[in-house]
Amino acid sequence: MSSNPKKSEIIFQLYSRLKQSPCTVTILEDWKRKNGYTFSERTLYRYLDELSNNLKIKGEEIEIINGEYNKRTWKLVTATAGKELSTYDINTFYLLKTFVPKTILQLRSGFFEKLDTQFYNQFSKSKFERSVDAYTLGMKSTGFYEAQYTANNQEVIEQCIWSIQYNKEIIIESIVPHFDLDINRVKKNDTLLPLMLLNHRGLLHLVAYNRNRKCIIIIGFQAIEKLTLTNKNFKPEKYYEKVNEFNKTHFGITQNINDKTYNIQLEFDRGTGHYISCFFWHITQNITELPNGKILLSINCGINGELVGWISQWMNNVTIIKPKLLQALVKKNLVELVNQKKEEKKKHTFWK
Repeated sequence: MSSNPKKSEIIFQLYSRLKQSPCTVTILEDWKRKNGYTFSERTLYRYLDELSNNLKIKGEEIEIINGEYNKRTWKLVTATAGKELSTYDINTFYLLKTFVPKTILQLRSGFFEKLDTQFYNQFSKSKFERSVDAYTLGMKSTGFYEAQYTANNQEVIEQCIWSIQYNKEIIIESIVPHFDLDINRVKKNDTLLPLMLLNHRGLLHLVAYNRNRKCIIIIGFQAIEKLTLTNKNFKPEKYYEKVNEFNKTHFGITQNINDKTYNIQLEFDRGTGHYISCFFWHITQNITELPNGKILLSINCGINGELVGWISQWMNNVTIIKPKLLQALVKKNLVELVNQKKEEKKKHTFWK
């Protein structure tokens, strides 16, 4: 909005905002800015007073809470609200939203507004006001390395959720240039048996059995431009063990260079090692501190491009103890990077 609407409309919008969560003046100033309102803080207080004094909806009232340093919070309380949640419970709800990619929040904003409203309405007697500024203004995501989802991506996701629910085969009609297509066994017109959605490195993937290639594939939704739903059923149970075996034998989700698994040992310096010890990398991982203060990561899995790339990012902060094949592949990868070899035949070093 480029100008202020009528007072009655603004007061109604204030009421709608208070139905989502309690608000301080700091939160409402941010709300004003996002909506393009230009009225003064003094006018904001007057509108809040009018709303508080004249709210006539049965079972609802606005409480004005004076906190530390005379910080005021306006809180809409409903008579039908359930039992109180602890501050820890409320924090958990709002923390969850920081893990949702921004494009999902934007394209599905209507749902999240309804979720906020329903959650707050159900538990409005709880002490939301204790940390309301933190919930609204103090929990953010940088968006760095975060997947960007288009409306088409989300339509495909919805189709896949349906096919998983009803165990229906799908046919890939159109794919787009994507890293996953270099490392996964899926082509146009392939028939897939969707098994589950998988979040990997912040990107949502489809896990499916490829009937044409006779293998498990894991592919990012950014690579699927169009698919066709079918009415052909399949029994997913027989493929779950194949997915479990894939997870056991692969580092991440990319195809291995062969069918072997290796005892992989990586030695990290103290700082990097303590950092990597904060994360889950593989179901077989074992992390130990060595007498010299360095950190040893041991895993048993196959070798693939994802593992080689992951090791390379740690530069000289990691030493590959074994196997020698992995040492050679990482070295080759770094040499090619330095030499900037661009021949197509050198592009896919790691894929079967």
